[in-house]
Amino acid sequence: MEKRRQVLNDLKSSIEQLSFLVKNQNTLKSLNAAQAQLDDNADQIRKITEKLAGMLLRDAPYQAMLRGYIGEGSQRGDFENLKQFKIELMDLFK
Repeated sequence: MEKRRQVLNDLKSSIEQLSFLVKNQNTLKSLNAAQAQLDDNADQIRKITEKLAGMLLRDAPYQAMLRGYIGEGSQRGDFENLKQFKIELMDLFK
């Protein structure tokens, strides 16, 4: 049970970090930040997205639990801000 909770908490933390990075990218753009800053932030978005995709592979532990968490959050609209970067969490399941 502890491992299951740890995996779910890791997913939640990664999604929160991704959401923060997306908001940060928007802020950087609105402030006309240097391209290097935009690129660095975009690189972090890519890395977190890749981490999430790895967590959601077909043979990953507790995939059904993670799919349920993301499905429920998607229905509530919790991840709408990610869509502007064409990040659809349900599409990361392989």
